Amino acid sequence: MPPASCSPSGFITRSSPTPRTSCSPPSPKHRGRAGTIEQIFADLNDSAAAHLPSGQLAANGAWLSLAALTHNLMRAAGSLASEFHAKARTATLRRQLITIPARIARSARRIVLHLPAGWHWKQAFTSLFTATHSPPAGA
Repeated sequence: MPPASCSPSGFITRSSPTPRTSCSPPSPKHRGRAGTIEQIFADLNDSAAAHLPSGQLAANGAWLSLAALTHNLMRAAGSLASEFHAKARTATLRRQLITIPARIARSARRIVLHLPAGWHWKQAFTSLFTATHSPPAGA
């Protein structure tokens, strides 16, 4: 029987098995990643997955697929915006980069987006905008 301070633990991986005792720490490959999937589930539950379940299985499957797609796109947008936004939750990205306090104007057949002068996330939004709207590398 292991000591009271140690509890049996395990994790599933595709790497080759290595012998370990019940009190040995996890491998360096998995250390530091603990809780990652729980954060993702919490993030999804705070956004699109909060509206499940529906009475129809097909509708739930479609909704969950769109929720996962949206989550991945938000993660990519956060990574392009700034280092802070790369680790931010979806609600933070939505509040700071999606629902922006801007004014849209048209001038000389161009659409101009006027951002507020003292807006804290202007640099992150600008880097996200230029990363997604720049011409292709071959052009």
